[in-house]
Amino acid sequence: MASTEDGLPLRRDGLIESRPMHVEEWLETLPFADFEHTTQLLHAALTATNQLTLKPATREALLGLYDQPYQYYLQSQIRTGAQHTLSSMENMQRQLHSMQQLAADLALMSQHIINDTQERKSVWGSKPPLRATQQGIDYLSQALIFSYLQYAPPPAGVWQQLHGLYRFAESLELLHNGIKLAGGRTTTIAHSYCSMLLTAVVDPPHLPFGGIWEVHDQLASWLERAELQPYRDGQNAGGLFVVDLDGDLPPRPYNRFDPSEAHAGHRLLDARALYLNAQQARERLRQGETPADLKLSDSYRQLLVEQMVRAWNLPPKRRFPRSPANGKLALTCGLQATHIHMNGGSDLLRQLRKPEPAGADGLDVEGESEDHAVRDDLHRSGNYFALETWDLINKSAGGCALEHQQRPAYSVRVGDLLGLRLTETDAGAYWRLGIIRWLRIEAATTYRIGVQLLGTDCQPVALRFRNRRELQHGFRIRTNDELSLLAGRGQLTANQALDIETIDGRQSVHTRQRIEELAAFEQFTAQPD
Repeated sequence: MASTEDGLPLRRDGLIESRPMHVEEWLETLPFADFEHTTQLLHAALTATNQLTLKPATREALLGLYDQPYQYYLQSQIRTGAQHTLSSMENMQRQLHSMQQLAADLALMSQHIINDTQERKSVWGSKPPLRATQQGIDYLSQALIFSYLQYAPPPAGVWQQLHGLYRFAESLELLHNGIKLAGGRTTTIAHSYCSMLLTAVVDPPHLPFGGIWEVHDQLASWLERAELQPYRDGQNAGGLFVVDLDGDLPPRPYNRFDPSEAHAGHRLLDARALYLNAQQARERLRQGETPADLKLSDSYRQLLVEQMVRAWNLPPKRRFPRSPANGKLALTCGLQATHIHMNGGSDLLRQLRKPEPAGADGLDVEGESEDHAVRDDLHRSGNYFALETWDLINKSAGGCALEHQQRPAYSVRVGDLLGLRLTETDAGAYWRLGIIRWLRIEAATTYRIGVQLLGTDCQPVALRFRNRRELQHGFRIRTNDELSLLAGRGQLTANQALDIETIDGRQSVHTRQRIEELAAFEQFTAQPD
């Protein structure tokens, strides 16, 4: 077996190797530890193979072989779910485009098997391509998930291909035929297709990075509570979504669909029972119980269930009207960076620390002065705490949308805490706290974020817990006479006694109920002692 300079296997006639035995030997030589190089080779081999004219049985065998390295990389992403550090998230993001390419290549190979089988059917009477159709739906679903993981719009045509495969299976009455998967699990085309529809309905731009895998996996045990039906008018809108099998779009809410546009290609996705199931799971979580059929990770369980409840019912109505806006905002990302900027560029914890005691000889201990250290907090941090300017797209009383025309200097994630410098006054900068609620990335360079603004009275404070000596960064937030505290994740618990310290003094409080828990912080209501 010959090979190209890049390492692709070739036959003697110069074409890509298509004999399954030789392809298997070549796959075993690939350096799987080198993700970038291996996925490039797989993509090149699949692209060349998809251009060959092959028998359906040969192509099926090749699909099974090429699927193995793809599944190896896929499972590593699925296992991680939403449990990512910033470094692991950035590493995964670099891999997503390659995985999306492989999923599209394998989907095309599945489509070739379907087409070849249908052409031979008229002559030889072969069986309908049930497994190839199932595999095509799985690969296209994964290609969509990879685009959502990049917070990017799906590539043109992917939804249309997915709808087309479902309609093909529907025409052959294959929707509910059981198909055995690896590990002994059985699925159906209807199950896989509806799972992707409902995953898209959850609104991926609002999910934490990797959270879409957990939602998709959860649907494997909940999906019997949803149903895809023929379209019909006059329904109550809650929990219903319209699917256009002739279109290139995900499902849309029933109450946002014009019935006069209905045609034979429309279907109705009924998620009402699924919504009730998610609602019950949410109530049990709030009571401190975990339903036995809930597979979501501990850290994001509450967040993802809340998003499911919102998504599978009526679309939420906007509380505050948006209006177009122009201008620029400087922002910083992360709890500590925001804390230091809102404190005038100084670390409050350093300011509140008592000076080191004098040495045994009565002289000050050698080292930098406290005043110099405080003034140098932003300087010493370098780009980590740097402000970055974003364009303001629109705004409302409760938030705003921002855009950045190139990759930000620091990673932004759904659920991150932001500090937004709104205006400059004689007294200095006016800052607001915000949370990234959604993220969209177009062409890998244009970043858009939706920001919910927290209360107008937000103050950086130091939190001293009664059973610990060290101080922690935190924020005191007052909204309509309600007091709440925001701190790093895992710092606060319900009914916890602590002191809030500032340069001006100390306040004793105790926490009450958790308001929200996100990737890097949590917020609790609080009450003065």
